[in-house]
Amino acid sequence: MEVIGTINGAPIQRDSCDLEYIQLDIIQDLVRSIADSESNPQARIEVDLTQPDHPSYHLIGCSRNFENRFYQLIRKRQTV
Repeated sequence: MEVIGTINGAPIQRDSCDLEYIQLDIIQDLVRSIADSESNPQARIEVDLTQPDHPSYHLIGCSRNFENRFYQLIRKRQTV
């Protein structure tokens, strides 16, 4: 499953040493941990980092089960 970072609607161009967008790496790890609950190979997540302190998530082509698990983990992560 692909995780795409955007700012103002444009994809972020980054390299592996780019620490400014570590949030994307965290989301990619989270997605990897629950990827088995998504059967659609075309599903993807767009993370809008226009407001870095309050990213928004757009789940495209994801199943309801995956969405529920994803948002449950996001809420859990925000309370830690």
